[in-house]
Amino acid sequence: MRGGQREKCGGGVVRECAFGQAACRRGLRVIYCRLPRLLDELALAKADGTYAKTLRKLARAQLLIIDNFVSAIRLTRSATTCSRSSRTATVREPPS
Repeated sequence: MRGGQREKCGGGVVRECAFGQAACRRGLRVIYCRLPRLLDELALAKADGTYAKTLRKLARAQLLIIDNFVSAIRLTRSATTCSRSSRTATVREPPS
């Protein structure tokens, strides 16, 4: 892998980028995305009415590489835990 390609891919995703590049060389349509950004794009598309168009774009790909899947799940779980604990912290007893 050439230096420029490696820098574009980043440290932890070289294997995924190489897999995607090999698929591109074979003529496949490939989309590489990070899960947090994909979820943001889907939420935005749902809000602005382009959700179906966005899903069609993703469906056209013959290979969809989603990176940061496990770390995004961990962040979501920790955010859910934090929001639950903050919700319980803000619950007040009714005045007597």
